[in-house]
Amino acid sequence: MRFVKEHHETQFGGGTHTTPAFDSYVRKTRNEFKKVFSDIASKIKIRGGHFYWSGFLTRKRDGLVVYFCVSDVRFSREQPMMVRTAKNYKDYTGGHNQWVNIDADFEENFRRKINSIDAPFTGNWEHL
Repeated sequence: MRFVKEHHETQFGGGTHTTPAFDSYVRKTRNEFKKVFSDIASKIKIRGGHFYWSGFLTRKRDGLVVYFCVSDVRFSREQPMMVRTAKNYKDYTGGHNQWVNIDADFEENFRRKINSIDAPFTGNWEHL
């Protein structure tokens, strides 16, 4: 995922609209995620916002939905990616926030996080 790390540190300009360079970055990131993480995710959706990008994936082994997000890339180069479980592809509040650094080990660390993240408890405690 060298592309994500290298371009995470790119200057994308600013203003009230995203730039063509940022839109291209999101498109290439989406394509790279789908290629690199196809072994652990059966579905991956990524979209760009106002200089941030976020997405959902469905973990292959059990169908767990995971939301991930990178905040405004113009101002915070050292920020990690936020990762958490979600009920579906419209759940932006989901489970507990967890973090993955966007560095040289990003691909390995993201894969490890996705494989180890637990589904939130959805049962009831009455039987205990």
